[in-house]
Amino acid sequence: MDTIFAPATPSGGALCVLRVSGPDSRRVLREAFSAKDMQPRFMTYGRLLGAAGETLDVCMAVFFASPHSYTGEDMAEFYLHGGQAVVKRALARMTALGLRIANPGEFTQRAFLNGKTDLSRAEAVMDVINATAGRAADAAVEQLAGGLQKRITDVEAALRAVLAALDAAIDYPEEVEEDVTAALPAALQRAAADIRALAENGVKNRVLREGAKVVIIGAPNVGKSSLLNALLQEEHAIVTDVAGTTRDVLQFDADFDGVPVRLYDTAGLHESVDAVERIGIERAWKQAEKADLLLVALDASRALRAEEEALLKSLGKRPYLLVLCKADLPEVLSLFEGTLPRYASRARALSVSAVTGEGIGYLRSVIAQLVCPESEALVTNARHIALLQRALAAVEQAKAAADMDCAATDIREALLHLGGITGSIVDDAVIEEIFRTFCVGK
Repeated sequence: MDTIFAPATPSGGALCVLRVSGPDSRRVLREAFSAKDMQPRFMTYGRLLGAAGETLDVCMAVFFASPHSYTGEDMAEFYLHGGQAVVKRALARMTALGLRIANPGEFTQRAFLNGKTDLSRAEAVMDVINATAGRAADAAVEQLAGGLQKRITDVEAALRAVLAALDAAIDYPEEVEEDVTAALPAALQRAAADIRALAENGVKNRVLREGAKVVIIGAPNVGKSSLLNALLQEEHAIVTDVAGTTRDVLQFDADFDGVPVRLYDTAGLHESVDAVERIGIERAWKQAEKADLLLVALDASRALRAEEEALLKSLGKRPYLLVLCKADLPEVLSLFEGTLPRYASRARALSVSAVTGEGIGYLRSVIAQLVCPESEALVTNARHIALLQRALAAVEQAKAAADMDCAATDIREALLHLGGITGSIVDDAVIEEIFRTFCVGK
């Protein structure tokens, strides 16, 4: 295995962590660092040295001896000043010493291949880095700590025990077949319940990784853009008294009570002869079709219009929340009178004012609760969800199998899918694809 290097920190900061991993890590420290005889895992003060012994930087360095390192190999890290000139010289020095620049995710890939981590925890590394909201970070850290791996390996162990019993019954039917046949339904039922719980957990919590898509829709000039600005606590969308100001979809990321939310402002929905405005309306409907939650904005200072009632009728079973805007003005549209209550009964409804801020904080909390109810977030990765669903289908097939040979085949298939999550059974192409999405230096 060759020795690799890469900065583990973004460029342009005050500090640059330069990471080295592989069999030449000790040699790199001997030739490129002034302090000698470094004790593993102790930070040492010294100088980064050029080929002629000149000082390239005054820095700290640490050595990690195999197997007690992140990758399981000998590793060295230099803590340099982050200036571009210093970093450029340091990288050139590593290349001159015969090291290779690391591929994206190669340090974590080596950690996985060397048994220092399983695949679910390796994928969580990037989830921790990419987390933009508190609950998303909590979920990623839990996966990084091995929470999902523990649950998956417990199910794998149970299925392997069932498979071993089936194999024994097939080989020695006169001795153990009756006992295995009697115990099989309950064992498979428990395994199916555990896998189903994890799959459902993933479906519910995937937005922590991907971000919940929340789309604001409504007629022109009801306060959609003002609502967007109030929710984001910044002036992003243009707000005027002129109807049709927003003609395209505006997208912004936000953190609502620890839940990452992707918030969309859209063009006002109405009949229009303006070609540009009609394109904006079409795009608004396309975003609404893909939303995890719709915020249906209504103007509380005026009566419900026929086109707005038609919009409410068209929503069907889509998840939506009625938001009565302009609560600072005299109320005309009421949640308790007229035609609106029949639609409010199918969705939560509340009043807000973008001017005074009334109800805005509560609205953020309601959105977070609707798109991602509070729960233990063990699964957030779409790849994991798909594999759990396939594993569940295989176990259900095993439960309905006509004979023990078919049941054993189905259980092996379930184990194959579960192994794709932890990496115990996964092909090289999948591994390469996963780590290709990582940052260089991770």
